[in-house]
Amino acid sequence: MDDTKITELNVGEYRKHLALVSQEPTLYDGTIKFNVLLGATKPIEEVTQEEIEKACADANILEFISSLPEGFETKVGGKGSQLSGGQKRKFHFRSTRHR
Repeated sequence: MDDTKITELNVGEYRKHLALVSQEPTLYDGTIKFNVLLGATKPIEEVTQEEIEKACADANILEFISSLPEGFETKVGGKGSQLSGGQKRKFHFRSTRHR
């Protein structure tokens, strides 16, 4: 990576900057908040609502989430079945891009 030997990289720190964006979004049965917390870099018990909202604002999905009837508590269903295809992609792409 640049002038650093790969053997000298901090793997954990390096992985924080990587994400895989698949063609089909992967959302898990639960709420929007639950799915957002899956990307947390610290224990979920330590993540505040303010931090969740800031991360979503930085990823440009806070307005989208706020427009949903139940906001962060909106249930997405297994594989995001409660969201439209466009909603799933919007949520998934923007949240992945933010990592």
